[in-house]
Amino acid sequence: VSAIDAMPGLQAFPTDANFFLVRVTADGGANGLRDALLARGIAVKSFHTPGTPLDSCIRVSTGTPEQNAALLAALGDIL
Repeated sequence: VSAIDAMPGLQAFPTDANFFLVRVTADGGANGLRDALLARGIAVKSFHTPGTPLDSCIRVSTGTPEQNAALLAALGDIL
């Protein structure tokens, strides 16, 4: 979570679950980030429901250390 918080345009919410919620304020929003990650073989859930707390958020499931490293590398490239 702290590695994602350090990236521009992202805010990860604390969690005790096997997934975390990230607010996306970067250009392209949650849907744009979802599409860019999907193009790199990484699937996340995007929420676009204006007026709700989940608007402009993505849901990221935790994975293996290798998968988590790939996510962080992809986010670094995209952002």
